[in-house]
Amino acid sequence: MNNLSLIIFGILIILTSCNIQESEVPKEKGHNDINIQQYIKKDKNGNKTVNLSKLELKSIPESVFLIDSLFSLNISHNNISELPKKLFELKHLNHLYAGDNDIHELPKEIGKLKNLQTLSLSENKIKNIPKEIGELSKLQEITMNYNEITIIPDEIGQNKSLKFLHMHHNPIKKLPETACNLDSLLRIYLFSTEIEELPDCIGELKELIHVEFMDNNLREIPESITNCVNLMSLKLRDNKIRSMPKDIGRLQKIVYLELDGNPISESEKQRIKKVFPKKNVKF
Repeated sequence: MNNLSLIIFGILIILTSCNIQESEVPKEKGHNDINIQQYIKKDKNGNKTVNLSKLELKSIPESVFLIDSLFSLNISHNNISELPKKLFELKHLNHLYAGDNDIHELPKEIGKLKNLQTLSLSENKIKNIPKEIGELSKLQEITMNYNEITIIPDEIGQNKSLKFLHMHHNPIKKLPETACNLDSLLRIYLFSTEIEELPDCIGELKELIHVEFMDNNLREIPESITNCVNLMSLKLRDNKIRSMPKDIGRLQKIVYLELDGNPISESEKQRIKKVFPKKNVKF
């Protein structure tokens, strides 16, 4: 082999080596180069579901928006920073799970998802809930814990199918009076917020079973709450409550009543104990 051939042969070996090394370098996670087909499953009713959680995605793969009749999408535990407008064209979407990301905004286009039943967005950086949330007539669950929300919009009162309202660990100032229109509501978790008072109309929520308002700035509980006769759990610890409604004894389905961490007098404690002699009451 002459010198020229040796040189050419050496160059080919170097180039081949470079190509092999490049192919062996893993693609940077978050580039969304995934085969979406392997993530499409069907639930027991034959509905299409996609679970893309814990893949270190930086955005939702474009291929997701091409899935016909997508029923449930889980993009939780990633590094996604925004919910693109294409997401809200998935007209058949019933369940959206996008917790533990870096999402700063819930776009007003959320109102387009008319079939949405579950909206889960905990552990993000969302500050505002758009008024268009009220356009979701089928919505049954809102879970937005650990965000930066200060205001629950009045329009939430239009979500007549809502059963679960979870927004704890947010700097929320108040629960709007329109929330009293949520006559299907079973559970409210609004603890560790900045709420100072509850609307007097809270007693209209007669289906309520579980209520948690711990670690707030509540000074009193409206008398009307005694109309919530289906309540089984009422957790109010670590507030500034001095007394409970005089007719609190109407809540005979109560299993857990937590009042510890409040400046309740001994005489008031004795009154409550007499009303609930066999209940689990904590002072």
